[in-house]
Amino acid sequence: MAPSASPPVVNIFDATDPVSEDDVRELKEFLHGSLTGDEAALHRLLERHPALVGVLGFSEFASEQPLYKLNESYETILTDARQRDRADLIAAKKSIIQPPSGGGVYKSAHIIELKSAAIKISERGYGLRLSPEARHAVEQLRE
Repeated sequence: MAPSASPPVVNIFDATDPVSEDDVRELKEFLHGSLTGDEAALHRLLERHPALVGVLGFSEFASEQPLYKLNESYETILTDARQRDRADLIAAKKSIIQPPSGGGVYKSAHIIELKSAAIKISERGYGLRLSPEARHAVEQLRE
């Protein structure tokens, strides 16, 4: 029997701390700096300051989590690198749904697709018409 692959390392960031003055300062510097168009820089900022994700109601998040697609038999495809995707963030919210007896806190997961902070997500000031960049992000989530 072949040895089983070890599970991937998952970095979980606790987002339950209140937002600090340092968190706000770093976010302000980022938004007024030269890296607003750099998605990777935004990602690093959120990892260094997880409370910025927590303020959105999330209790924790995993960063750059690998996702695997299923084949026609609903089996996970692990060997084909072309099938492997990564979620920018998978964030958890504590749920009001009661867990099974003896279980811990029930959480719901949300996939967050980060985009550059410099990209407009709507094309007009009223109603909702997504920009091409925002439509692309929605398509990435659907995939």
